[in-house]
Amino acid sequence: MHFAHYNLLENLPIFSAGVLSAVQAQVEPSAVTALCTLWLLSRSLYCVFYAFGIHDVIAFLRTFAFLICLAVQAQLFFLAAAKLA
Repeated sequence: MHFAHYNLLENLPIFSAGVLSAVQAQVEPSAVTALCTLWLLSRSLYCVFYAFGIHDVIAFLRTFAFLICLAVQAQLFFLAAAKLA
């Protein structure tokens, strides 16, 4: 579980910067809230899948949860940039 924790610590600054940029750009608060909720659920699932150990199906689900987190982070930055453009 330590590696899942380290992974969270590596990704949390990117997520925080995305949220702050979306809020600063005055993106619709409901959109930011929905994306933050999706990110939190995906991170929680990532930790649960990580706890189950290494198995082909579990590894796929863990990777999928991680990719959802990355997509949410990118979407936050995209919405902020689109709002400012």
